[in-house]
Amino acid sequence: DSMSGAVGPILMKNVAETLTIINREDSSIAPGLAQSWKQIDAHTWQFVLRKGVKFHDGTDFNAAAVLFNINRLYDKRTATTTKIKFFSNIKLEGKAVDSHTLELKTDKPEPLLLTLMGTVGMCSPNTPTDKLTRIPIGTGPYKFVKWDAGTQIVLERFAGYWGKPPQAKKAVYIWRTESSVQAAMVLIGEADLAPNIARQDANRPDMDHSYLNSETTVLRIGGVWEPPLN
Repeated sequence: DSMSGAVGPILMKNVAETLTIINREDSSIAPGLAQSWKQIDAHTWQFVLRKGVKFHDGTDFNAAAVLFNINRLYDKRTATTTKIKFFSNIKLEGKAVDSHTLELKTDKPEPLLLTLMGTVGMCSPNTPTDKLTRIPIGTGPYKFVKWDAGTQIVLERFAGYWGKPPQAKKAVYIWRTESSVQAAMVLIGEADLAPNIARQDANRPDMDHSYLNSETTVLRIGGVWEPPLN
């Protein structure tokens, strides 16, 4: 599941890519594995996929691969955050127009479909459909090397990446629960970045920087619902 927990953000866009890319600055939609799209009718969108893209296992990325991922998303044998959070109330079906063109149809008008497709990571058709996997295979700039649960995840640059190759050859994500330990590791050069440290440990103005995060504040409205909330 490419969206859940601490592991999801490591895999998303690094290992597994999406058809569309959600711009975090203004929520606009940019091309990802789909290079263009158009709306056919209120229920149907057509996507033109990038050609020459391969998964890390050598499999071609094409319309059939997208349909595999749509079917896997809705498979009742697995429960994923992406499905529960974004697709539980809509039914999405697809059909290939040709090898790199497909149509996605929803059972009811879904004006945010382009945004929703920015949440579905494309994995190799060789991925199991009946269970979640600890060996993710995507099309991204980095390929998965190993995952030592609770300790580290190792990624390496994918030589066959379709886009601009990233600068770093290798990325190692390590788990350290104590904020002070994380900050100290960056200070002495054992780590390059600690993405979330406590305020009391952010005591180096030359090294510590605040940033916008992805947290969402949830407001539950109870009692009588009056306009416009009704």
